[in-house]
Amino acid sequence: MNNLIPFEFDQQSIRVIRDEDGNAVFVARDVATALGYADPGRAVRQHCKGAGESTAPSGGGIQTFRTIREPDVYRLIVRSKLPSAERFEAWVFEEVLPAIRQHGRYEAPAAPVPQENMTDIARASAIASALDGAARAFGFDDNMRLLSVNQAVHKRTGVDLLAELGATHLLSPVNERYLTPTDLGLPFDMSGKAVNLLLRDLGYQRQERDAKGKGYWVLTDRGRDAGGRMMDTGKKHGDGTPVQQLKWPESVAEVLREEAA
Repeated sequence: MNNLIPFEFDQQSIRVIRDEDGNAVFVARDVATALGYADPGRAVRQHCKGAGESTAPSGGGIQTFRTIREPDVYRLIVRSKLPSAERFEAWVFEEVLPAIRQHGRYEAPAAPVPQENMTDIARASAIASALDGAARAFGFDDNMRLLSVNQAVHKRTGVDLLAELGATHLLSPVNERYLTPTDLGLPFDMSGKAVNLLLRDLGYQRQERDAKGKGYWVLTDRGRDAGGRMMDTGKKHGDGTPVQQLKWPESVAEVLREEAA
């Protein structure tokens, strides 16, 4: 039978269970509720990759709880919009887990790496997983995505995941010039607008609209496979954020050549 260990964060109950292997798992609904998700069950289904079930005694007898491990706790944290999410993160790793270890209710894995370091790596890995999805959505590819995610994780946690994996140097892909749709179309006497429409018809990109109704291009999976990337133009919006434009490797010109023939 598992032990149910109650904690409280900002007057919200957070229950932790020691599973059959002696590991600490969190009641998923408690974590999602504390992080402000309107639909805790949906949040767990969408963001957690390793949710399971545990049983523990409660006031009404033996109950079954949907539970998540530390990496999924961080997936919920990084997607929470509450200002208190960062404080919740510190609370979990500075109070909850140390308290469980102190009372002998959490067994550190037998490994040469100190438990504190393993905890840091688990936290960093969970954050990296969330950021990787964001990097893909923005069109970051290959080394660009890996380096950007690792830099962001290192800044937030102090953990250099690439160094931990022994990948201090990434292999560079074959260098290609990245061109705007206008530059791509010059050899074929095609305007940038015509190139964009052709790339849309080929399934490389799709058009969406912002809150003001202004259209912008978004990479599709097929376009990402072809090497399309969102890149800075060197200009900035009125709010100071960089202006980005979807650009394409020279190799895409061969596809245009076949379509224009």
